Amino acid sequence: MTGAVTVIVGADETHRIKTGVFSSANIMPTLKGKTVEWQSYPAIAFYGVPEIDWSEESDPSLIAQGANVYLSGKPLSEFSVQQQLGNHYLSVRNNQGETLLRKRVGILPVDMKIKLKKGEQPNQGSILFYTIFSYQYHILDKSVSCRRVYHDDCTELLLKKKDIPPAHVTIALTSNLAKDPVHIKLPFPVSGALAFDKNQNFLSRTLSVSGLLGSRVYLFAQEGCPIKYELELRLLGNNTAQAHYSWSYTAIDCPLEVSLFNIKKEVENLLSLQDGIDQTVELRICGGGQEYLYRILRYSKKMSIDYGRHILFISNLLERAGEYPKPTLMLLSEPERKPAELRPRLSEGVPTGEFEFPYFLDKNGPWLIVPEKNSAISFRPILFPGGVVRPDDLAEIKSLQKATLAFDKNAGMNAFTSILDAMAYEPSHSGWQFLKTLYDHYGYLPLATFEVWRALIRHPDALAMAILKFDVNPTFLVRMEKEFPIFWEFFSLHSLKLAGERMGEFLSAKGILTECLPDLLESMYEQLANVFPVYGGDVQSWLSRSQLPPPMAFSSMIDGIKIWYQDLIRVRSDERWPEYGGNPLKDWFKQQTNCPISIVPEMNYRNAVVYLPAFAASVAIGRTQFEDFFCDSPEVIFFLRQIRDFYLHWFEPVYQYCLLSYASTERGN
Repeated sequence: MTGAVTVIVGADETHRIKTGVFSSANIMPTLKGKTVEWQSYPAIAFYGVPEIDWSEESDPSLIAQGANVYLSGKPLSEFSVQQQLGNHYLSVRNNQGETLLRKRVGILPVDMKIKLKKGEQPNQGSILFYTIFSYQYHILDKSVSCRRVYHDDCTELLLKKKDIPPAHVTIALTSNLAKDPVHIKLPFPVSGALAFDKNQNFLSRTLSVSGLLGSRVYLFAQEGCPIKYELELRLLGNNTAQAHYSWSYTAIDCPLEVSLFNIKKEVENLLSLQDGIDQTVELRICGGGQEYLYRILRYSKKMSIDYGRHILFISNLLERAGEYPKPTLMLLSEPERKPAELRPRLSEGVPTGEFEFPYFLDKNGPWLIVPEKNSAISFRPILFPGGVVRPDDLAEIKSLQKATLAFDKNAGMNAFTSILDAMAYEPSHSGWQFLKTLYDHYGYLPLATFEVWRALIRHPDALAMAILKFDVNPTFLVRMEKEFPIFWEFFSLHSLKLAGERMGEFLSAKGILTECLPDLLESMYEQLANVFPVYGGDVQSWLSRSQLPPPMAFSSMIDGIKIWYQDLIRVRSDERWPEYGGNPLKDWFKQQTNCPISIVPEMNYRNAVVYLPAFAASVAIGRTQFEDFFCDSPEVIFFLRQIRDFYLHWFEPVYQYCLLSYASTERGN
């Protein structure tokens, strides 16, 4: 069969199927009208019968054939206004009776207005339907009681839930008894802010980071009056009092839904600013004269040890059936050993929230009680000393296993330091296998759970080697910055370059041909650049092959900086610029005799954004000591990250240019 073929199919309606047409989506008519702003069934619902709309690309010959609206197979003209309302199959037919469009739609009165009104209690509220047409309203949620009150201009549904109101209620609207009703899903009408967890229960005032998944806050206007809300995240603690995030929302007609999972990254950033695993982030919601406070922790449960009864128990046991943690025992010095499960105590077959310790607990140690990898309920890990025997002489400690046994947080000397010194020089050191095993088996826990990760973060040479030993794992690197106050662009480039040289020597000793080493190292640094783009391009060549751009390339980069600066001003002109650190950064710039950039911002509020990339490059190359201009505190890192991320199209290229310029100066080019 060749050429264009037209097949006409007739049944209740006539459809024309034509070959040789690539797509008809842009030439066929569509429906235009005011749609219902809430979720509905049918999925598309209109206030009034929608109009037929043709696009500019539509074939004039098709338009000339006419277009008429049919409801449930009958011409629109055969329906009264009351009969038009309800659940219909709406079709658009031309003058020959051929169907051009067919959809199931809901049709409500043009004059209908729906308003939500708060009740006297959080579990009460009203939904008001304004229309001149007669309607029956039926609530489909059986757990919600409903009383109807008929006013002169509206019908009011007084809703009440005995305990926790649902997030939404579904109302069936029936006007035309001959047609199925239109269902509308509406938020339960409450005042102020109302927060729910993923199970549609009221959000607990204390929750874990994992509890943000599926949790959301509804922000309501007050009887039609717009209400402005402020959401603020702040890390509780004396040394991070200024570190915070804030957002503004205005609820006008429909309640605003805010997903708390969308602020998880900001919560984790704040948690990373304090040492350890016991930080608390406060979520504050205020608006309409009301304030709501929530505390976000790393863990949802707290467990304690009853040494007299030799059991572990849940301290905050307010659980529904079946929701219990699964604690296991890990031997800190042997992460490769399979963890031992703790047997739950039962009462008539029902868990009590208590767990029995095994008999061998005092024969070894130290132990860490941690949640099972796939446990749905998290809790703060607990250290149990057990029968630990600490080494007497720290000088004799040669492995991370022994350092783990010897660690004492109150001791003046960190047992891990000497081992990390050796690991930084020896890619074959047994400590690397210890760390890999720890990460593979217990990487689902926050890294700060283990002292060895905290010690690694404070050891630049060992951390540089860890980047390569962990195969430049993107997840590992991103977690480091997410869980610790690290600013990677301050990280010592000499440590990173030295780690590459030592890795090359190690690979050469293992039999890798000398001529293959540059390519192997370059592939590692290429992976690093994929995670952190500032290490790409010419910086990657310098790290892997000690190659720098020719002098003429630096001259062209100077012109590029001017273009990047103008782009920065243009793109971010209407935004509020982060100003933290602007004065010390400007002071640093004034002290430089050969700074690669010479731009002097017209406005002082731009100082921080303009000078940070050059300052960071100077710190990374070793020309500037960070502590000479800033306090070495997590809060400072928090604000500097915000400055860096303000416009990466400025920060990254300027950082790279300055870094290469400093390296070229060191070489004497």
